[in-house]
Amino acid sequence: MDDGMGAQIQRQLSLKALAHFLHFDFITEPIEKIAIHPLDEFDNLDAMHDFLGDVNVLFGFYPNHVSEHTNVKFIRVLTFQKLVRLIIASRVTKQNQHLRVMEAYSMVDAKSQIYTDALEHFELNTHSLRSSHRLLDSDICIHYRHGAGGNAIYPGQKISRELNPQYFINLLSKIETNGKTITLFTDAPVQDLDFKPDASQEYLWVGTPGYENGRVKIKGLELKKIFAEAGYEVTVVSGGDLITTLLSLASCKTLLMSRSSLSYVAALLNRQGIIFYPPNFWHPPLNHWVKAL
Repeated sequence: MDDGMGAQIQRQLSLKALAHFLHFDFITEPIEKIAIHPLDEFDNLDAMHDFLGDVNVLFGFYPNHVSEHTNVKFIRVLTFQKLVRLIIASRVTKQNQHLRVMEAYSMVDAKSQIYTDALEHFELNTHSLRSSHRLLDSDICIHYRHGAGGNAIYPGQKISRELNPQYFINLLSKIETNGKTITLFTDAPVQDLDFKPDASQEYLWVGTPGYENGRVKIKGLELKKIFAEAGYEVTVVSGGDLITTLLSLASCKTLLMSRSSLSYVAALLNRQGIIFYPPNFWHPPLNHWVKAL
């Protein structure tokens, strides 16, 4: 898949959780490429591949050997109905089935608590990280997923992924913030940005909001100023190292999620913090997450 890092990690964790729930063996695959966004730390394919090497080691996404097995069946979207048919076929033929699955969200989202048991003892290989992937320690973390800005709705979606800054300000007003550090991680530039994707990835942007003639217009947003006017001193981290962002979100004491796979993965990995789950998100919360209104 050629989407973002968060989406690709979430896909593998969801399949891992489903396999654990069904008592199936699960084999990971390394992430080979992701969509390069304007404020990413890397801006070319070589740098992206180096970065993904770190991601794959961190999550233990190693090359698999499924191709060495017989009866390998590729399934883009695994549903309950397809799974039942495959189980029946396996019992009839008395042969093991090896499935190469792209995603199975319809099954995992129907029982999101299966993440809990599957990831209970899952540990990131953080001791292998280079010093460039430094953890930013903060009491309260906000993930602000911006995209093209302007509450743009992307193809295939019914609502915008972007949440208004006022949503997060309202949340902060309901929790204890005195004496606590607040860090906001975002893909939003401060000023309007004209982004030209790498030629090999231009097809990923065709049809998305702001795209025209090989370039993408990203609307700027002065988040630090907006929060300051509301009375909150917030450190804003725009773009940069995605591993740093993910680890920081996954370790903070309070996490205010966005409608984003990166937020979702961080929340799954954050076992001790208070998680505020956003309204109208298409992936359901775990039971202990706080549903924000």
